[in-house]
Amino acid sequence: MAAFGDSPPQRRGRNRISPLSAEMSVLKLLCSKTPNTGFVINLRRRAYFTSGKKFRSSAMFSPFIENLTVPVFAVSLSNSLLSAILHLPGRPPREQCFFQLPSPEKLLTERLSAYTASRNALYLYGQSMGADLPRAITEHVHAGLGMTMHPRLACSLSARADKLETLGITVSSVAPPLAVSLKAEEFEADAWRMLLDTLHLPQPELILIAADEYGRPFDMEETHARRFAVDSLFVRHNGGGIELFSLLAAGPDEHMPRLSAIKQTSGAPVLDHIFAFALGLLAAPRIAGRSLREGLTLLHVDGLWLRAALVFQNRLFSVLEVPLNAWTQPPAGNAAPDSLARHLEDFRLGWLPQEVAASQGGFVSRAACLPPEAEGFRPTFICGNNAEALALYGQRVGSFFNCQAASCWGLLHAYSSLDAAERAACRAICPVMR
Repeated sequence: MAAFGDSPPQRRGRNRISPLSAEMSVLKLLCSKTPNTGFVINLRRRAYFTSGKKFRSSAMFSPFIENLTVPVFAVSLSNSLLSAILHLPGRPPREQCFFQLPSPEKLLTERLSAYTASRNALYLYGQSMGADLPRAITEHVHAGLGMTMHPRLACSLSARADKLETLGITVSSVAPPLAVSLKAEEFEADAWRMLLDTLHLPQPELILIAADEYGRPFDMEETHARRFAVDSLFVRHNGGGIELFSLLAAGPDEHMPRLSAIKQTSGAPVLDHIFAFALGLLAAPRIAGRSLREGLTLLHVDGLWLRAALVFQNRLFSVLEVPLNAWTQPPAGNAAPDSLARHLEDFRLGWLPQEVAASQGGFVSRAACLPPEAEGFRPTFICGNNAEALALYGQRVGSFFNCQAASCWGLLHAYSSLDAAERAACRAICPVMR
């Protein structure tokens, strides 16, 4: 068996497929040459680009957007979607460009499942640490089909080569003769460069990425990895609150393997979604101003998860993440006052035990002590596609403001807060898409 390393595969099989590039090649044929009038493009009902109407409500962000003087591409990666905002200096917020496509991980797992159904042996290469990829790989192996993986990808999925061999996965830098090759990448700069050229949009000077820290998927349960990563940040900040605006320049630490891998391969500054969505809400002047006077509870409800953050004076003091239905009452999904309200109140006061969140498949992480000046973090702001489920618990922020849009705005907000030297340092290490 070949040792783990970064050398490219010597042979990639008879078919070379880059998931996002395949989608982009179709999208290229559909794109208009005049994108700035505001329109939507549907690709198999799964992807669109819009400029204009989508962000009419985003005038609330104009103060910090005016500080951005170069094109910046902010990307949010999730299990199912890739969302991005291309900030173009000199344009009002309503004319910024928003993209949404299936995530590279989703496209890869769909193709992997299709090849499993057609009984093809596979060779995977590249670098990806998506949480859904191990499930598709395991299903392929259990179907009795060959699975070979390049050492670089194997290293990103597990720190132990023998563990992958035990699962029936062969690690090799050479593709088997009849295997179908699939490339696993978190972010493909070449595909995006092609799309922006097709739309006659300028190439960005900087790329910013928000993603979830899963850890190495074959080694650690997802929620355990996220809690470990957040706990390490609270420890690094001496048990006090985490300074949110310092995280982008500081970069991921050694307890964040997935974010570190994304930064290594893309060269882009990277933030966890937990921090990016809080920064996105703080981009609204009325929320940012209030957070300077009293502590705030920021809730994000998207898909199947509820995330909460306690923020005071631009510092993060606690994080909660649990499944959305953990403390709601089926089947209507309405909040149960004797459950959700009680747990949120305990969370604000720092009384919610880790065991309670862990019993529902989530986690809670907090600083050593909560500041009394925050006055219990009572004002609550809610964003996300399912924000109406918690409408009784706080003020909803913009119907357009889903998780990934909030994360993209948060990345732009964090970058705009950096001084000139820090911005120059970020641009120096990030390769532009040219």
